[in-house]
Amino acid sequence: ITLLGAILRVTLITQPALWNDETLTYRRIAGTYQNLLDLLQYDSFPPLHYEFYWVLSRFFYMTPTLMRIGPMIAGILMTPAMYFLARQIVSRSAANMTALFVACSAYMLVYSRDAKMYGEFWLFVALTMGCFIWWLRSGRRIAWLAWIASGLAMVGFDFVGNVLLGLLPLVLLTSSRLTWKKGLLASIGLLVILAGPAGFYLKFSGLIDRTAAPNEDLNEATNTAW
Repeated sequence: ITLLGAILRVTLITQPALWNDETLTYRRIAGTYQNLLDLLQYDSFPPLHYEFYWVLSRFFYMTPTLMRIGPMIAGILMTPAMYFLARQIVSRSAANMTALFVACSAYMLVYSRDAKMYGEFWLFVALTMGCFIWWLRSGRRIAWLAWIASGLAMVGFDFVGNVLLGLLPLVLLTSSRLTWKKGLLASIGLLVILAGPAGFYLKFSGLIDRTAAPNEDLNEATNTAW
């Protein structure tokens, strides 16, 4: 199923042509690293997607194929990631159906060839939730560490990942295997994950100060007037 999804994502990867948001991604990575930081500080986008592309552009000429390499890889990995997440809560056959649905989804295929952060972000959303449930079920240290690593990547690709973090305490409290130790470790993990966006928005982006300005609303402060 993963191979099928990979073939669908690699085939005709340069079609359709790059659109406006993808060219804006290229604009952000075309200059120096300081140029990138200056743009991100105003746009308020988390840095991981653009830092990955900036490093890539230092070694390769950014063709349309390379502009879409990140979401393409994430789109391929999304199939086994969704199988992994589904397997935590449903049967093997249902997890296989989930993987097949993801592999063939037109929605997922479109975002597997869009040089924005959404493909990578959704991959780590699935891994964050999957690893969290895996840890609740198994109590294994590797599962806890994998959850924290996935969560850090998730919020590093898109700040919307903080919404998912708000759901995790509900998952924890409704778990049949809840203990005080798991509650403590979950709290520590959430604090570690939230430290990234907290530092970014409180100390780097200036978003809070711009939002508080008398002549700017949230759309203008985040440069998302659309």
